[in-house]
Parts: sequence; C-alpha cells; structure tokens
Amino acid sequence: MEPTSGAAQPTNPLLAHLNDTDEAHASTRVDFAHPGETVQPMAAAKPAPAPETPKAPEAPVSPSETPPPPTAPIASPPKSPRNGRPIIVALVIIVLLAAIGGGAYWWLKIRKPSVSSNNPTSTQTITVTPIVPSNLAQKSSAGQTVAAGGSLKNPLELDFSMSTNANAGSIEPQVEVEPLGTAFTGQPNYKGDAVTPNGGTITAKVAVTDLKDGSYHWQARFAVGSQTSDYVAFSTTAGSADFIIDSTAPKAAAVTSVGSQAVKAGVTSLTTTQNPTTLAGTAEPGDNVAVAIAPDNQTATATADASGNWTVTLSAALANGQHTVAVTSTDPAGNTSNTSFTINSNTVAAAPATQTVAPTGDNTQTLTLIGLVLIAISTFGLILAGRRGQRRV
Repeated sequence: MEPTSGAAQPTNPLLAHLNDTDEAHASTRVDFAHPGETVQPMAAAKPAPAPETPKAPEAPVSPSETPPPPTAPIASPPKSPRNGRPIIVALVIIVLLAAIGGGAYWWLKIRKPSVSSNNPTSTQTITVTPIVPSNLAQKSSAGQTVAAGGSLKNPLELDFSMSTNANAGSIEPQVEVEPLGTAFTGQPNYKGDAVTPNGGTITAKVAVTDLKDGSYHWQARFAVGSQTSDYVAFSTTAGSADFIIDSTAPKAAAVTSVGSQAVKAGVTSLTTTQNPTTLAGTAEPGDNVAVAIAPDNQTATATADASGNWTVTLSAALANGQHTVAVTSTDPAGNTSNTSFTINSNTVAAAPATQTVAPTGDNTQTLTLIGLVLIAISTFGLILAGRRGQRRV
C-alpha cells in the first residue's frame, strides 16, 4: 500500500546523522589568513538533498552496524608574525652572554687552580727526586772554567745542574773521578753539600782535592737517599783526558831586553841611557806573564808564545831613576813563579863603561912593574926640578 502525499515521510537514521555532521562542520570551520589579508566568509553548507521516498520501509539499522562519524579536520596553527624574530634573537644573545660571564667567573674565582708540573703553587709540597744531571763543568779554585783536556791544580771544582719543580726535600750531588785509563766503578768518591730545591734549577758544586799529578776523567749523578739518577760523563770521547792535574810551579820568567838594549842571561840589574817603553823576555810556552813596575805603578801582561817568548808595552816611558820590575809567570794550571829586575834609567851623557877585571898572578906582576916605573919617573922629575931651582938662586 503506497503512502499518501499528505502523510509524514519516514526518515532514514543514517542519512539524518550525516546531515547533522555536515552542518556541525560548516558552523565550526575557521578560515585563517596572513596579516593584511581579508578573510572571506565561508559559504553556508548546502542542505543535503531530500532523500528519495522509499517504496517500503527499511528495517532499522542496529546500533552495532552504525558507521562511526567522520573525524573532524585538524585546524592548522596560525603562523607566527615575522616581527617577533628579533626578540627571539635578542633573548638567545642574552642567554649566551650570561653563560659566558658565568663560566668566566667560575674559572677565575671558584675553580681550584690546577698545579703545573713546572710551576707548583706555594701551598703544594713536591718532594725532590733525582734527575739526570746536565751542564757539567770543571773549574779552577779561582772559578775559571777549564775546557776538556785543560790543566788544573788542587783543589778544583766540578759543577753540574738539574731542573725540577720540587720545593721540598734535599738532593746530594755525587762525583766519581778516576785516572785516565781506569774504568768507572759506579761508586762516587767525592760528594757535595746537599741542595734544597726551590722549584727551579738546582746547581751543585763538588770540591775535589788531593789528586796526584796526571790525567783524569769523571762522571756525575744526583742522589736522594738510596735513590739515584744515572751517571753522566763529562766527555764522551774515549781515551781523552777531561782534565790534567799539574802542581809543579813553572820556570821563572826572564827579562832579555829593555827597550832596544839587550840584557845578558843571569843579569838582574841594568843601567840604560834610554827611557824604555817595552820589555821582553822568555817563559814556558802558554804561561801568562804579568809585569808590575814600581814606583811608576805601571802594569802589563802577555802570554808566552809556542817558543816561550813574550813582550809587553808600557803605557809610559820610564823616567830617569831607578825602577823595580816584578815579573810573575802563571801556568795554565794556576801555578806561579816570581822574579824581579832593576832598571836604572839615565839619559845624561856618561863616561864609557869600564870593566873591572879580577886580579890574577900574571897581570898582578905587570901592574906592579908599571907602577914602579911610574914612581921612578915621578921621583926623577922632582929631583931634576929641584936642582934647576937651586941654580937660579
């Protein structure tokens, strides 16, 4: 039986639900626009078309068969305005500056300073340990450094050093000295005074005495109790002497000329008609010759050459009068010898020098006869002169 036109039309529950959902979406839809753009209102949702009139009522749909409602679209978030970026950049810069400042404050004020191995703090205690020595040197008692193979005399000094950051304890320098040709035993035979470190370089000095004349070599090390460093030899050249002990005084220097006037061997006094400005002489090769003249207060030095000759030039010519010359010769080991010489300078013309001849048997008789003859002649002359005087009277 067909329904009449005036009667109420049956409604499909599924279609009604879809229509309601479309209307809800249309009412909640939001259009977004960028700044400066005009938002156009959305057109109202078109009404759903009227369902066709079913010829016969359909069986109601069970709730379990009802499809789920469509998911509402997710609205896109609005874009941030571009004029907010400088604010963000400024905030980032401020945060970075604050972090840098905080780090600097922590580094300078709060952080505990680390201790450098080469620069310990005054509050940290570092006990010294032996280190291999360096800068080995050998010196005379006067502090003059002597090269390898040089001459020395007792006592002498052997120096060496080590670098350390220690500031506590003490360390002892040790030396082994052996005659050239004798192997080292590893046992020190000379020790220096213990040295207290101060966080820097330690310089040690060891005095060596009572060595006999001859050639020697040596090695050095540091020790703290039973703990020792390795030895270091002064020279690495095998068979060569590190130093030579020479305790013999050199031959005394001699003066061989004053100005242009030669001086005979063995003469210690000279009279000259010059005002000399130079003196020359001989000594052992390599000796240092020092000349001191009084009362002129003049000094001069020279080194004897390979033949032993030396010459000094005075700062002023010697004036007339007597001068005492003191000559000191010093060998490379430091041994000395002294001699003196007298110069009588007189530029006034004088009679020729005479020589005194020592009397002997022959020349004594000759001189006696000559004397008797002269006496006789003189007597005869006197007698003759007397007779002539009497005749005139």
